[in-house]
Amino acid sequence: SNAVGQLGTVYVTIPPVQRAGGQVETMIQGRLVTTEALQKGSQPLKPGTKVKVVERIGSSTLIVEPLD
Repeated sequence: SNAVGQLGTVYVTIPPVQRAGGQVETMIQGRLVTTEALQKGSQPLKPGTKVKVVERIGSSTLIVEPLD
């Protein structure tokens, strides 16, 4: 839950419409963490894209949205 609201960077391309396979790097409790990530958008998010964490699913998967 500490991750919600944090900013991060796409590390592995995040497929569209909540398909698995993507990863993001984000700071959680003062350390850089790489975690599984999903997104609700219709276009893939490519590595280097800046994102915001909007939700956590389970213990280690984050839902992100791109920053405008």
